[in-house]
Amino acid sequence: MGEHKHGGAMAHPHPPAPLVPPGVSMMSKRSEHQEWTPTVALVAGKTPLRARLTGILGKKYRLLRFSSQEEALQGLPSQPIDILISDYALAGKEGVGFFVEAARISPGAKQIITGPENVSDRERQQLLSLAHQAQIDLFLFQPFHPVELVQAVERLWRVRMLEMERDMLIQQNRVLVGELEQLEKQMNEKVSEQVEEVTRVNSHLQETLENVRNRNRELSRMNEMLNTLATIDHLTGLPNRREFHAHLVQEWANYQRYGQTFSVIMVDIDHFKQINDQHGHECGDQILKKLGILFRASQRRQDITCRYGGEEFVLILPRTTQADAFIVAENLRQRVAEQGFSCKTARVPVHISLGVAGVEETGVPRGEVLVHLADQALYRAKEGGRNRTEPARREAV
Repeated sequence: MGEHKHGGAMAHPHPPAPLVPPGVSMMSKRSEHQEWTPTVALVAGKTPLRARLTGILGKKYRLLRFSSQEEALQGLPSQPIDILISDYALAGKEGVGFFVEAARISPGAKQIITGPENVSDRERQQLLSLAHQAQIDLFLFQPFHPVELVQAVERLWRVRMLEMERDMLIQQNRVLVGELEQLEKQMNEKVSEQVEEVTRVNSHLQETLENVRNRNRELSRMNEMLNTLATIDHLTGLPNRREFHAHLVQEWANYQRYGQTFSVIMVDIDHFKQINDQHGHECGDQILKKLGILFRASQRRQDITCRYGGEEFVLILPRTTQADAFIVAENLRQRVAEQGFSCKTARVPVHISLGVAGVEETGVPRGEVLVHLADQALYRAKEGGRNRTEPARREAV
């Protein structure tokens, strides 16, 4: 069984106690104190990474520490968790299979993978694709700043709390609906006997209906908040990678059904790691935010700009050929190069490389292949000296 460490007091205040009908459990197998305190399962070998993660999180969160994925799978069924952090180096031949099994054991728990250092762009893309297929919430490549990990854990914990509150409201709704059905049955049985009793029951029914309406309004609000968190990148305010794939599916359907062409532009910030190393991660975050504003201001009404992950962005250009998309990409590249970026008092030159792929020009069989070709073109732009735009090649399919 993994080591169990209870960190310091959480900064999250206890929310007011909700109205729970008799027989409805707030959170099974948890005490009142644990109910609003996140439990973080840390799966890492006895390495400097484990010591580092323990040092970052140990004073603020309740930690369950496991030395291997096998040990975690044995220990997780006995204790509910909210967040799982695991080192990808422990995956071995199983790949992401551990995370799929962990999700089955601890449904609803958020998952973070800490990735290896010094990986190529191609390896990084492959790892991110595997994580996306396994529905992992965040892939955090080393080296990372402690603040980045803490912010990620706090953001996922907020999502987890909203999901638990939503589930609790759904459970309460079911109980209230059950009461409604029972009250209706009682009213029908007594209507011919006691008019006064019918009036009383009807009044109670109206009160219960109002409670249901209030719960439904609250549930709708929670779902809207969850949808925003799930589809919008919190740093840039742009649609995230998941939302990009939803738009890609829609554009591909339009192409298949109506022959409506479209193109994809992959964008990567040149030497972004050097910017973080020289000016700090806070400066890097500011540049990402400013680029998000610039991209939104530069796009046409029908275009869709998303943050793909890290320092990468991706654009979908409906009803646009590859040649026209290349012009859009070049204009965007020049605008970024001419834009003045600064952090505090230091001027920071920023350049981008871009890869452009059009669905008709490449003859791809699927939308995902179009993205792959745009990514290959981006890779050639990087190899060709950066700060340039490269078109996709049909023979690269």
